[in-house]
Amino acid sequence: MAISQDDIDRAMPANSRKCAIARALATQYPVASSISVDVATIRFTMGDRRYYYMTPPAAQRFIIHFDMADSDVKPFDCVLQEGTSHAVAHRPGGKRPGHPEVVSGHRVPSRDKHVRAYGARAFSPAAREAAEKRRRSNAG
Repeated sequence: MAISQDDIDRAMPANSRKCAIARALATQYPVASSISVDVATIRFTMGDRRYYYMTPPAAQRFIIHFDMADSDVKPFDCVLQEGTSHAVAHRPGGKRPGHPEVVSGHRVPSRDKHVRAYGARAFSPAAREAAEKRRRSNAG
């Protein structure tokens, strides 16, 4: 898979669906959908199958430098190897059930679910909330 300068220029840092690697994959495989890229895996759907690949080391380095706004990122090539796949289960109506719009009289805030996070913040909302509380208490 070739990541071009155009992919890099049009990509969005820290976004697993709009990064340069996801753009390159979408360009080179137009039938691929639901593309998501992070430092651990590259995932996408083609037809009735969902594919999972370990992110190659060159792509991992690229992601980290790109997300840190390093101006020295350059186009590169990588190969997706030894992936797995499974059949996609289609739901009636085509959508997954979501959480309600209003909970206890308060609107649920929208958030971008495709933002990449590193370390403990990447694993649980509780860990992210604890980190945010620590950051606030240290700042004030």
